[in-house]
Formats: sequence, C-alpha cells, structure tokens
Amino acid sequence: MIKRAAAKGHSLSFLCGGRLCGSCAAQERVHPEQARAARLMETKPGSHHMLAQDIRKPAELVQKLTEKGVDFSAPTICISECVLVYLPPEDTRGLLQALASAFTEMFYLNYEQINPHDSFGKMMLRNLRTRGCALLGLEACPDLAAQKQRFLAAGFGQADALDMNGVYLRLEEDDRKRIERIEMLDEMEEWQLICAHYCISWAAKGPAVEAMQCRV
Repeated sequence: MIKRAAAKGHSLSFLCGGRLCGSCAAQERVHPEQARAARLMETKPGSHHMLAQDIRKPAELVQKLTEKGVDFSAPTICISECVLVYLPPEDTRGLLQALASAFTEMFYLNYEQINPHDSFGKMMLRNLRTRGCALLGLEACPDLAAQKQRFLAAGFGQADALDMNGVYLRLEEDDRKRIERIEMLDEMEEWQLICAHYCISWAAKGPAVEAMQCRV
C-alpha cells in the first residue's frame, strides 16, 4: 500500500495477504484464481493506492510504483510486518537492494520473528510449519546482529534492531503502566520469553533520513 504524505513523501507498506504475497514464497507459482483475486484488491481511495505484487520480483514492483507516480526522490518510509521472514533469503536480499537502489531517501521498518534455535524458538517453528507457514528466511537472519547486517549489506547507510523486550523498556514509564493496567501481565517470564522471539529492525538510506539518527 502506498500513501502520499502531504505531497512531501510516501509511506510504503508490505501487507502479508497469506499466499498472495510474502508467504507465497513457499509456492512455486501463484494459482490463477489467487492472481485474479490480487488484481481485484488493487484500489486507489484518495491518497492511498493498494497494489498487488509478487515482491519476489522487485523489478516489477519498482516498475509498478513508477507507473503509479511514486517520486523516488521523496523521503519514503517502508513498513513490513512478518513478511520478509516468509521469503527465501535471496528474495529478501533482492527486494531490499532494489528499494535501496530505487529510493534516494528511505527509512525501512521491519517486524518479524527471531531466535529459532532455543526450545521456545523450535516450538514456534514447529507450530507454524503445521499451519503451512514455513519461515523460509529465519535461519539466514536469526538474531539482531543479522537483522542489522542484512540492511547494511543491501545498501542502507544505517541500521539497528531491538527485540520486543528492548522496545518495551524504551517506552515511557507512564505508557508502560497504562499498558499494564489494560492488560494484566500475570506471567512476566512468559511475556518476556515471547518478546525475546520477535523484533523490530530499522534502517535508513540517504542523508536527510540518516540525519534523523537511526536510533530508538
């Protein structure tokens, strides 16, 4: 989905639609009916464009964005939530390299699973596999250091990552207290274990974006 931000920039979101996008990497091809459904999803309500695109084909993605009038020199934020982790590593690498090459100023924000090798991580992988959701990219990017390096290797100038425990601790104390009043956390150890297996990673490319200091 593309959103034009007051004619000054764009936000680009990769939304995982089951077998229609990220997780379709487990398929050799997209079924014709799925492709038809994806085309029907394309909309342009006001300043938003919803596009259907196989992100394993980044050249086609960039071409489609060009056709929709995206200004590649405008500051752009790209958000993906549990999408890259479903792709084989080479497809994620190609996508990130294409975006870093196409956009002059980009900030990329990514959320996905990490830490597959401990007992909780192995159980998480087994549960997802039984549901047909293989995390094809997790072994190649299993921890925070790998998350950061993936962006740097693709051409971003700055990158960093935190697991969700780190993100939570960086919230203002009043915000944490408010959240804990809404959702009583009786089992803090279980909560922290889950949070240790999800992360947010981010990267910046371009002088204006990098000047924001790519930190939380």
